[in-house]
Amino acid sequence: MCSGLRFAQKLLRRASSLARQNLERLTGPHVLDSSLKYEEEKVKWYTPEKFYPVRVWEVFDNRYQVVSEANSRQAAREWEVYRHLNSITTSHAGSKCVPMLLDSFNNTTDTGSHICMVHKPLGLRISDFQGLIPGGKLPQDILKFTLKHFLLALEFLHSECHLAHCDLQAKNILMGIDDEDVLTEFEEAEVRDPILCDFGEARIGDGKFTEDIQLFLYRAPEVILQKSWDKKVDIWNLGVLIWDLSQSKHLFDARDANNETTNIMHLAEMIALLGSPPKSFVEGSPIVGDYFDKSRRWIGDNLTGKEKILFLQFMRKMLRWVPEKRMSAFDLLDDPWLNS
Repeated sequence: MCSGLRFAQKLLRRASSLARQNLERLTGPHVLDSSLKYEEEKVKWYTPEKFYPVRVWEVFDNRYQVVSEANSRQAAREWEVYRHLNSITTSHAGSKCVPMLLDSFNNTTDTGSHICMVHKPLGLRISDFQGLIPGGKLPQDILKFTLKHFLLALEFLHSECHLAHCDLQAKNILMGIDDEDVLTEFEEAEVRDPILCDFGEARIGDGKFTEDIQLFLYRAPEVILQKSWDKKVDIWNLGVLIWDLSQSKHLFDARDANNETTNIMHLAEMIALLGSPPKSFVEGSPIVGDYFDKSRRWIGDNLTGKEKILFLQFMRKMLRWVPEKRMSAFDLLDDPWLNS
C-alpha cells in the first residue's frame, strides 16, 4: 500500500472514532429546543407532512434498525434509479463503485407513506476526509485512487445503465468499509473502494434533457445557457470537482461586485479559462442574447513541472465547451497523468 493510502487509513480511523463517539451520544437523553429549526426544517421547501421523523434505534419492517439518518429531497427519483440499477445484470468493474439497493419498503403513518431504502453501510465522505487533511488538498496518490474508481462508476452508469448522475460533489463520494457489523468498533474498519452515491438528481436515458441541474459552481455551460444536455454534463462536473479536491478551492467563483453568484460572471470565468465558445455552441441557447452580441461575441497551486502539465492536459479533456468533445469516462481511465 502506498504511503498516501496508509495516511488515508489513519485519518479514516480517526474520523471513525469520532463518528462512534457521536453515535454513542445519541443513545442517551437528547432534548432539542422546539423553538429552533433543524436540518430539513431550515429549507424553504420543507413541509412536515413530506418527512417522517426518524428516530435513531427505531426498527422498521420488523427487521431494520436505524443507526443514523440520511436526508434526501429526491427520494422518489432515487428509488426509481436504484430499481433501474438493480435490474441490470453486468460484470462491469464499475458496478462495484455504486451502491445497490438491498431492499425497499413503504412506511405508512398518519402523515402519509414514506419510501425507505436499504443499502450496505458505508464510511466517511470524501468531503469530510478532505477536511481532516492540513490545507484540504488531497495527496496525488489518494486523488488518483479516488478518481479511478469514480471514472469506473461513471463509465458503468453511462455505458451500461444509460444514466447521467447530474450531481457530482465531494459529499456524494463515500469510502467503503470492510466490516459491515455496526456492533464492531468503527475504527477497526479498513478503507475500501470509494463509492459514488446519491442518485436523487439522476436521469435515465441516452436522450437530451432540459431541466436545471447540478450545484451552481459545477454547472456545465450548456446548463447555464438553458440548452439541452446529456450525460456529458457529468464529465464537465467531474473536471471542476477534481480541481476542488486537488487545490482545496473552487475553480470558479462566479461572484459579482455585490458578492452575488451570477451566470454572467460564471460564463466570464469560463471564457477566461477556455477562450470564447464556438458560435455553433451558443446558437442553440434561448438566452444567448443575454451574454453574447449578434455576432456571438462575448459581452460582458500544488503541482509543478511535468506533473502540472499532465494534470492540466487531463483537465482540458473534460472542460470543453462542446459536450461531444469531452472525453468519455472510459477514455479518461487511460490518461497518462491518472496512471503516472
